[in-house]
Amino acid sequence: MFRPLKVAARRREPPLALILILFASFVVLGQGGTVYAVEALTNNAYRISLAANNSLAITGPGGATQVFQPKFKVLYVPKNPLLRTVRGPETCLMYVPQWTTPDGRTVNYYQAAPSTEISAPAVRISEDTIVWNFAPQTNFDLHVEVSLPGKADEPRIQVTLRALETGCFSVGYVGAPAVPPESLKELWQPPIWQEKRFPVAPVLSMEHMCSLPAVLIRTGATTVGLVADPDFLPFRLPTLTNAHCGVLLRTETGEARPTFFAPVLGEAEAEVAAGGSFTASFRLIVRNGTIYESRRHLARDLFNVRDCRENHSCSLNVTIENMIEFALDDKMAGWNPDLRGCDYSTDVANTVKVVSALHPMSLAMITDRREIFERRALPMIEYLLSREKFLFTTDTNQTTQGASARMLGPTAEVFEWSSLFHFSQDRSTILLQTALERFGNRRALNQNVLEADGQWVDELAMFRLTGQGSYLQAARHLADAYIRGQIAIPRTNFPGHAEFWTDFTPRWMQLLELYEECGEKRFLDAAISGAREHAAFCWMSPKVPAGNVALDMTIYKPGSQLVPGWRVAQIGLMPEAANTYMDNAAVFLAPFAPYFLRIAALSGDDFFRDLARNAIVGRYANYPGYGINFEFSTAYEAADYPTTPPPRNFRYNRFYFNHVWPHIALLLDYLVSDAATRSGGMINFPSSYAQGYVYLQSKVYGDRPGAFYGDRNVWLYMPRASVTTDNVQINSIAARGNGNFYIALMNQSSNAIQTTVRIGAPDSVGRDSTIHLPGIDARTSYHARVWQQNQSASPTTLQDGKLTVPVAGHGITAIAIDGLSPVPDFQTDVLDKTIRATASSSHLVFTNSSLGQINAMILTFGRGLSSAYIWLSADAAVMSQAKLIYRLPGHNWSEQVDASFPFEFRVPLSDNEPQFEFRIEGKFRSNGRVVSTTTQTLKR
Repeated sequence: MFRPLKVAARRREPPLALILILFASFVVLGQGGTVYAVEALTNNAYRISLAANNSLAITGPGGATQVFQPKFKVLYVPKNPLLRTVRGPETCLMYVPQWTTPDGRTVNYYQAAPSTEISAPAVRISEDTIVWNFAPQTNFDLHVEVSLPGKADEPRIQVTLRALETGCFSVGYVGAPAVPPESLKELWQPPIWQEKRFPVAPVLSMEHMCSLPAVLIRTGATTVGLVADPDFLPFRLPTLTNAHCGVLLRTETGEARPTFFAPVLGEAEAEVAAGGSFTASFRLIVRNGTIYESRRHLARDLFNVRDCRENHSCSLNVTIENMIEFALDDKMAGWNPDLRGCDYSTDVANTVKVVSALHPMSLAMITDRREIFERRALPMIEYLLSREKFLFTTDTNQTTQGASARMLGPTAEVFEWSSLFHFSQDRSTILLQTALERFGNRRALNQNVLEADGQWVDELAMFRLTGQGSYLQAARHLADAYIRGQIAIPRTNFPGHAEFWTDFTPRWMQLLELYEECGEKRFLDAAISGAREHAAFCWMSPKVPAGNVALDMTIYKPGSQLVPGWRVAQIGLMPEAANTYMDNAAVFLAPFAPYFLRIAALSGDDFFRDLARNAIVGRYANYPGYGINFEFSTAYEAADYPTTPPPRNFRYNRFYFNHVWPHIALLLDYLVSDAATRSGGMINFPSSYAQGYVYLQSKVYGDRPGAFYGDRNVWLYMPRASVTTDNVQINSIAARGNGNFYIALMNQSSNAIQTTVRIGAPDSVGRDSTIHLPGIDARTSYHARVWQQNQSASPTTLQDGKLTVPVAGHGITAIAIDGLSPVPDFQTDVLDKTIRATASSSHLVFTNSSLGQINAMILTFGRGLSSAYIWLSADAAVMSQAKLIYRLPGHNWSEQVDASFPFEFRVPLSDNEPQFEFRIEGKFRSNGRVVSTTTQTLKR
């Protein structure tokens, strides 16, 4: 605190002798001729003292000191320049603000308007505040105060500009330390300038571009920077039209200097009438440690990013069940049965797209639901086997986003096929063969971009496929080289087509997969390092207010509404990409969240868990669309949000129907990862890896059994409403095995809960139900073992299908109900060991001189789950119709006709049919001529 000492006023400059006597003190003439001698301005973390030329010597936690000069640059223009977003000067697809000036257009903010740089010629002290005094300028007057609010908060600078002329102003603080960029250990200017990627131009990162409106540099052991004062930023979704401030790093002369500007030219706030004023505030940062450590500190301790969410209207289990019902509605969920894909016209007209067949395959297994397999998983497998790219069209003129109309599959990476082979219980040899063919033959499958996972990821996929140690050894060797080149040495440039955030950060999720396979700590350390970079893209601002906030919604149910701020805040979510953050500001699809849970547990850094929970918990009761686009709203919470007819939901945000199944899969991954980490690994279900494309990676489950508090051979088993509780704060997973039924209850609130668990569901009028799991007698009592917070607790009894147990706040209670053994349906058929694998003769490719290439194969996933799939490469320009003529042993010839492109057929097969004979007839579009192939045979 200040300690004033009153002395006689003599002159404006303090005598040198007094400075020498006071040593570290500084002496300044105050108002009314009073001089205060002050040793320093301090709180529990920072110390501020005067340095030469009225600068501030800021000493931060850990003892590091940096000097901040009293320098500001004020941009002024009589009329607000046009502000828009354009592709920036970097080699990647980063879109940045651009201003129209009389001389043209510029992304260099220093050139957006004429500027005046001023430095404070005097400094004075008023109570607990340092004031920099500036001489009035022609068109503005500047007043600046420096203070230390809070017990351990960063120093705050508050700037007030008073306009002497009407015009548009932007005030920049340019007094932070400046260093040559080559001297930096690391830097951060949101969103993409990380590691040592120094901006090629003085691009302004406006507030809506910043997960945290901060700019940081590190030289040696000290991180220095600036961040907007959280109290300066209103609670709303930052957008291009309401951004309060911006940060930048590159100076006009090419040095690295953290810089803060407010307001931003082009915004309405920049327009100030003569006599009017504008006030902005920001903080100074001096901390020992890495940029990640400083960023985490600012998020937690300044912006109060915490684990503040809980379930709202329902559990995550109910959300998943609602989303599955939505996803199975062909019309509502945009499913095209004929094209075997999801409508993608939101982005590209006349197209369909699929991410991964593993998502519905996993969910079919875990929910024990054959319908998901037959109506979604199997068609998606066929789609990926036959299409050239993930994005398919029947319009040969449509090439946007690299759309392909060619039936030149397979698409998807090696991991897709190795994982699907295991889901078939190693039966469908065509899946094995496809993985082998894709290995070493990487090509662009999504858009026109080659995925950046690298060969070492494919080697890991091959190890999981074959179990051969040579593949794992190769994966380790190549991953070591990847770490040396991409992680150990901070990168200075961008990949040429970097667009999604996973393009800018190391492949940390894949490194975690490798660590889980081989257990070698260097891969975990690399994964944690990459996760820290990835976490920088999670929203951490604006600060969420305590209590209720008033929402003034303009699109969905217009009007005002009072809700807790945490319910609508975008904290923990990420924008979509470097070129779409303006339109997709906070995406609900967050595959990183389950991985963050695991990183948190493995690293001991709970910040990852806090971000993960903020991304997932209590946000929606059904498919919420892609993200928060325009304004904070409770619209997305509604269970009927995606099923209410347009235009309501489509006006409010975008629906990407190919994302629905990946979204469901990531929520299931979140549940399983939550159980695994809360239980300290005592609940452990092995996963497969759904590689997908761009950022759509996730774990999927269900092809193998796991362990539950020492019990092995336990299969995830979660049919709809099989386990319900009387408290929405309880998320759960369930499993079966060893003649028992297993449940893990996870409390999403901070309050301890006593909850009643029901096995099965009440009937339509609320009576005790006979709708229990198959094979279970609701009248029987069952002994149940219980673990609370991973400690064995007193057993209990399942009576009338119910039991009651406590669950600690943010805790876990696990239950093993002995003797309660449901009888699965779909799972039983998939796991039937009497159904053998297909032979290599079960698939073939042949070419007809007139009809082109024809692919045929038998797919087998278990009892009653076999089919023949045949597809032609010929397109609609060649053929108007294709006919499949086939015969099964002991049956007459049958036929199917496909009168539109793509020409493909599926024939269900019984388990005991040893072969499938067929031929294809094609009708030419040009002359109606019919051509037939020779008869071919697939043998089981």
